[in-house]
Formats: sequence, C-alpha cells, structure tokens
Amino acid sequence: MSERYDLAMRFAHLALVALCDCSGCGQIADEPDTGSDAAMCSNDFGAPSRWTFFDIADVTPPAPGFLGASYVDQHVYFAPALNDKTPSGLIVRESTAAPFTELPSWESFDLTTIDPSFTHFNGTVADAHAVYLFSGSAPIIVRHDSSSPFASSWTSFDVSKVDPQAAQFSGALALSSSVIFYGSWFARYDATMAFDDPTAWRTVDFVGGCAGSAFDGRYTYFGCTSWIERYDTTLAFNSPIPWSTYNLPAAAGVNGAFSSVFDGRYVYFAQYKGTTIVRFDTTAKSFTTDAGWSFVDLQPMLPATVEGFQDVRFDGRYVYATPPIEGSVMARFDTHGSFTDLAAWSSLDLLTLDPRAERFYGSAFDGHYLYFAPEPGGHHVAARYDTTACGD
Repeated sequence: MSERYDLAMRFAHLALVALCDCSGCGQIADEPDTGSDAAMCSNDFGAPSRWTFFDIADVTPPAPGFLGASYVDQHVYFAPALNDKTPSGLIVRESTAAPFTELPSWESFDLTTIDPSFTHFNGTVADAHAVYLFSGSAPIIVRHDSSSPFASSWTSFDVSKVDPQAAQFSGALALSSSVIFYGSWFARYDATMAFDDPTAWRTVDFVGGCAGSAFDGRYTYFGCTSWIERYDTTLAFNSPIPWSTYNLPAAAGVNGAFSSVFDGRYVYFAQYKGTTIVRFDTTAKSFTTDAGWSFVDLQPMLPATVEGFQDVRFDGRYVYATPPIEGSVMARFDTHGSFTDLAAWSSLDLLTLDPRAERFYGSAFDGHYLYFAPEPGGHHVAARYDTTACGD
C-alpha cells in the first residue's frame, strides 16, 4: 500500500466537512486494484449498479430534510433541519452493516425530547467516539456517545459559557483528540476531557466566514469567503501566531465559501458558487504565495446550469465534488491524472439514475460507500455510491 494512499485513507471517511487522523473512525477499504479489473471499472462513475437510493420519509414522514451527514461505528447520521417546512429534531441514522434500502436498517430519535430547542441543526461531524451536531441559531453543540444506544448518552454544551460573544457554527472538523467548530466564530473542544467541562474549550474570533475544512496531519485548512485560512495544530489555538492566510486571486475565478478534502498530499477546495476547483500542494515551501496553488475551471465540461458544488470527498483514488443545493450534477477527478487536464475529470447528473436524485446537502464516507444527505425542500431521498464495485 502506498504511503500517500495510507495517509489519505486515514482522513477520507469522516463527516460533512470533516476529516480525522484516527484509525478507529471507521472501516478502511483496501487499496484500489490498479490492475486490469480496475482499468475496466475506472470509467463507470454513472453505472446504475453502483448507486442506491432510499426515501427517508419512510422513517420520519412526511418530508424530512437534513443539513449534513457523518459516519462512525458502522452508522451514518443525518443532521435534522426541517420536516415539511417545520424545524425538526428527528435525527436519523442508517446501519452500514445492513441493507441500505431496507427499512429496519434505519432508525430515528427525536432530540426535542431532551430539549425542545434541539432542532434545525447546521451540520454534523464525528470523531472516533462520538457524533456532534451544531446548531444554526446558537453556539450550542449536541453530542452522542456512538458506543451507546441511539436514544441515550446525549449531552450538550453552550459555547457562550466560555465566550459570551460566541455565535452559531457552520462547520466542524474532527482531529485525533479534538474537534474544531467554525463559522463566524471558532471553538476547539479537547476530546480527551469531559464534554461539558468549560476548561476543555478554547475560542478565537480573529477569523470568520469559513465554510469548509480539511486536515493534513499537522495543519487544518478552512475555506472562507475570499481566502483560505490555515492553522498549525501543534501551537496554541487562541493565538494569532499559528494562523496564516492565503488570499485567493480574483483572476482564478473563485468566489469563496469552500468545502475541502485532503488526499495524502494535496488539499482540494470546491466552491458553492463557482465551478473552479482549487488545489494546494502541502509539500510547497510557502502557504501564502502562489507557487503551491493550482486552479481548474470545470465549466466547459458541465451543463450551463451548474453553479458550484456542495461538498468534496476522497475515496483513495478519486476526488468527488458533490451536487450543490438545488442541483443534481457532480464531478469526479482521477488523481492518477493531471489536475488541470479536463480529461482527468468526469461529471454525472444523478437525475439520469433516479428522478428524485437532486437537492443534497453534505455527505459522508465509510471507507466503501459515499452517502449523500437530502436537503430540506427536496425529495427527501438519500443516495449511496459504491466506490469499489464494478458497474454494469
């Protein structure tokens, strides 16, 4: 197994905009075969046999919508947002050890039975031991011990207890022993300490407006409105010293609000409103100069209606830019090819596979399958893609 593959697969399988360097976060798939069988399967991105769909309204009717997904301990969790336009606290999870399309594989739990305010979350992330949900209206984090029954071991923490100015969060990133929550405010939880211990938390407010994240083993990267922020995790969190900024060049056609992923060497950033993909070479000598950065605009290979992407994932070989809100088209990059060569990229309109396969928000990877969470207002259909099987 190559060093690059081994490194990347340690990070490839956590939630929405989160990566992890812990070996216990999920089952890791074997290295993809590079022989003749793999070659025959390398272009079957849209093979119907690799895709499966399930209507979550069969679990939590009438019209559930979610903002993000995360994976831990053989379960994929979907963060509740709305159900039929009403704020919802019905979190849903699916057992990856059971058939995806069978109802017994799915279960739900109403978080409002713990606290009536636990509704309409902005997303979810998981580390090796727990699932975290972050509120879209307050600096409140809800945590579930993934080793416990689904309806038990839920706790919460209000970050304003340690910083009265803390605001709501839009994303999160799981590291080996801590979790960073971010948006207009940044907070870091030391996961080796009790969740409700105020001394386990640190906050910082000198960066903000960030929407995506990745971790390369030392540095964390945050995609922001017009720049990329990097934090050195070996240094103090609530100090400006370990933070550095790369201002995105306007000529590159980037508009900010990025999701990101690490493949073992490169960090990729996909835009919510823009078809240019950004890549940083982590072996570059400088983060803040242009030398380590490259850009590719996918617009020539995409339908004119595509405005951007919601999430970005890596499966050990391919980088996926997932469909945007109110969209159904995703893109895939073969890391064996040249980043700026469109021949190394392919696209797929999920509506060609299922007429309900659109409007997703967030994804998760379990080392084998990619999962897509249906956003509020859509068809409430979750999608699953088999990254290893050969197509028809």
